[in-house]
Amino acid sequence: MITLGLLGLHEEFATLAAGTETKTTETDRALADLARRARSDRTLAQLFSETRRPVRVSHFADIPAGRRFLVSFHQFLAAYGHREALDLHASLPGWGDSPSTVFALLKGMIDSADIQPEQVGVANVERRLFLRAALRIGSVRHLVERQLGRGRDYTQFREDTHFNTAMARPVVRRILIEYGRRMAEVGALTDPEQIFGLPRQDLDLAWPPTSHGCAT
Repeated sequence: MITLGLLGLHEEFATLAAGTETKTTETDRALADLARRARSDRTLAQLFSETRRPVRVSHFADIPAGRRFLVSFHQFLAAYGHREALDLHASLPGWGDSPSTVFALLKGMIDSADIQPEQVGVANVERRLFLRAALRIGSVRHLVERQLGRGRDYTQFREDTHFNTAMARPVVRRILIEYGRRMAEVGALTDPEQIFGLPRQDLDLAWPPTSHGCAT
C-alpha cells in the first residue's frame, strides 16, 4: 500500500489485490457462471427479471430449463453454501440455509451490464503500474513486484482462511438450533432460535434440561 502510494496508485490497491487467486475469486467465478447460464436462457432470464417477488427454488420446478438450472445451483450450494450473507455469526443463516440470498445476488448480476471476472481490470492496472518511469529501473521494478507478491500472499491467506473457517458455521448453527429446540420442548424457550440470544453462562446452567424445565 505504501509503495503504491509513493507511485500515486494507492487507490488501485483493491483492484491489484483482486488479481490473487483465492477461494473468494473461485466463488465469484462460480456465481458468475450461474448468472451467465441464467442470462442465456430467455425463460430463466425472465424469471429473474420479475421484480414483484423474490426468486425461490419452487419457481424453477415447473420449467424444464429451471430444473436443469437447479442441478447446477445445488452443486454450487454444496461447494459454497457455507458462505455467510453478512457475518460469521451462527445466528445468521448462510447461503445454504437461505438460497433466496444467492438468487438475489444472481438477479443483480444478470441485470448488470457486465458479469465478467475482474481480471481485465487487474491487467489494466498492472500495465499502468509498470509503465511508470520509476519502474523502468530494474531494482525498483523488482521491489514493487516483490511487494505486490507479498500483498497478494496476504490477501490469499486472509480470504482462504475466512472461507475455510466459515465451513464450520452451518454445523455450529444446526447444533445450536437443535439445542434450542430441546430447550423449547421443556418450556425453557418459546422459540428454538432464542438460543442465539442467551449468554454462555445461561447455556451452562440450562443444560441438560429436565422434565420440569431447565436444570438448576
